Amino acid sequence: SFDNSILYVTGGIICKLVYEKHGEKGIWKLYNSTNANFKQVLEKLFDKPYENVEKSIIDYITKYSKE
Repeated sequence: SFDNSILYVTGGIICKLVYEKHGEKGIWKLYNSTNANFKQVLEKLFDKPYENVEKSIIDYITKYSKE
């Protein structure tokens, strides 16, 4: 069976970082995103290209896992 726990971890980290930067309003923007505009919403919330958002999340997970 496919272990999707990494998806939950990643989603939690995205929510944490968005909340730290934008508070509840940012979470609602994320929550109201669609499959079609999800990447664009993340780019606006993080103020960087999607590829850099992905890298930030991976870096956060990597840093946290070393602690």
